[in-house]
Amino acid sequence: TMTTTPALEVGYALYECPYYSLLTALSADAFDELKDDIQRRGVLTPIKARKLDGDRYRVVDGYHRCRAAHELEQEGRGPVVLPLSLLGEVSIDEERQIALDLNLKRRHLTREERRALVVQLAQAGKSIRGIAADLGVPKSTVLEDLQRPGVRGRTPPPAPAGEHPPPRLSISPAEERHAAA
Repeated sequence: TMTTTPALEVGYALYECPYYSLLTALSADAFDELKDDIQRRGVLTPIKARKLDGDRYRVVDGYHRCRAAHELEQEGRGPVVLPLSLLGEVSIDEERQIALDLNLKRRHLTREERRALVVQLAQAGKSIRGIAADLGVPKSTVLEDLQRPGVRGRTPPPAPAGEHPPPRLSISPAEERHAAA
């Protein structure tokens, strides 16, 4: 589910940014460097977005670039042209996966950032196997992150002595159908 998200105006278009909090924000210094670079050279990497209607877009990848362009224009240091790479018809889940994949390829997560993302993905209903695959970590790492004190959400029950079934936080509808067959 998407919550209230930032909507940034750049030029005559409005860019909704529902995935802005998927990973931690850039540090203030890193954001200022990005903003300065965009002012000097423009936006070099297209914004991955989905056209909604009229001049409205949903940003799947490029929140910080959009925000930098927006701030530059608000400060009178624009206009800034945002090159777009438009997605075709994809589901919200596919959008979220694209956003996650693109960001994880560019960023090195700290342990705490990874743990927070593990919890967020688990609470969104993603399986332990799926989280491990997305983050490129062993399933045991995902389990450890979820079993830390203070983590909210469901955690798998302990396995009976001598048994080690694959633990799951949730079972997707496809997995339920497969298990019932």
